[in-house]
Amino acid sequence: MDELEAGSLKAAGDERSDKNASPAPLEIPSDSTSRLEAEKIASAELEQSQDAADLQHQVEQLSVTPNRTPTSLHDLPDELFDAIAAFVPPADLRNLALVSRRWREPSHRHAIWKANGFEELMEFADLLLERPQFAGLVLEAHLEGNEDERETEESEIPYLPLLTTRAIHVIIKELPNLQELRFSSHIPHPSGQKQLMESIGQLECLQYADLGGQTSFIDVDAFLLALPAFSSAQYFRGAVRIDPSRALPLLQRCSLSRCDLYATGADAEALQKLLDALALDARSLEVCIEDDGWVTFITPAEVEAACSPYIVKGSFVSWSHFRRNMDPRPHLPQLPVDVAWVLLEIKSTTGPGRYTVYVRFWTGTGSDLPACIKYLCGNVLQFQALRDEHWSIRAGGRRTWGEENVRLLQAVAKKAGTTLEWC
Repeated sequence: MDELEAGSLKAAGDERSDKNASPAPLEIPSDSTSRLEAEKIASAELEQSQDAADLQHQVEQLSVTPNRTPTSLHDLPDELFDAIAAFVPPADLRNLALVSRRWREPSHRHAIWKANGFEELMEFADLLLERPQFAGLVLEAHLEGNEDERETEESEIPYLPLLTTRAIHVIIKELPNLQELRFSSHIPHPSGQKQLMESIGQLECLQYADLGGQTSFIDVDAFLLALPAFSSAQYFRGAVRIDPSRALPLLQRCSLSRCDLYATGADAEALQKLLDALALDARSLEVCIEDDGWVTFITPAEVEAACSPYIVKGSFVSWSHFRRNMDPRPHLPQLPVDVAWVLLEIKSTTGPGRYTVYVRFWTGTGSDLPACIKYLCGNVLQFQALRDEHWSIRAGGRRTWGEENVRLLQAVAKKAGTTLEWC
């Protein structure tokens, strides 16, 4: 017993001596390598703590917490409201926005806001000016002027086209998040065009721009002001009027995947600059060239030469050239034998020594080929009612077309009252 007590006392004394002993000094790295490793460890721990804090904040911001089961529609997260609104027909979105506050923002975000005519344009402009928060939710807008704008220039209200242009300008300026813009309006005055194109050029989120096509020609000086908005857009459709007496400057390059370009007054150099800026990355390209009156600035061979780089890389390409008072000899494309193409040419005599020739060309690969035939058939049906016209349909790359598509081409040529000529 004495030995056990002595051992216990000794162990207790050793424990007390350990507690009273001073703590061992920290080992401080002596070399620079150890210090760097210590700093890296401290930095990693700090980043982990920050990530944990961010994650906690994100969890707290969720509409539905992990420990709570939704009991009503309003307990769902905002993302689901937005996804549901995407399936609602555009005509019903405005009514959906009136149901509750939770439905207001997603409904306005997916609504297609349309204004047709001067009065509706002004009402829309007033709404945006009065409610700037609502303006930030509008992503898509379809704006159209009066159908009789061209006639009103000489009627009792000669200033109506200018007022319409001003209303569209105000609307676009108040829509900072606009992603899709469609408008069709006759803009006769150059100052009105520049004002409108400048407001379009300031849009930073634009993905789809339809500026009216052949119904709304825009002077090239005004068009250049809108180019910044197309730098990150996916689709552009518009008509440009070019002054052939002035050389175009180098244009800002855009990343469009589809481009439908209409131009008048363009020579070979101007057309090449426009395509280099708008269609360098395009997988679908449509070019329509129209002569300015009876003056011709470009030949079908030059149009084809400008479009050839896009034809060779396999994009869907269509070009057309409406020319007057030119050599009526047919155009024969100069393309590789493995490129599938079809060309429609319609020639008419308008007077002694005067001709009007319409040339339309399509090419594509794979799934694009049936679309080429569809467009050819549509043109044939469109011009079939004309009389005293000479038709010709030529095609190339027969093996690439395939037997089924060849049969369809021959059927279209027969419908046009001509034969299909293979080149």
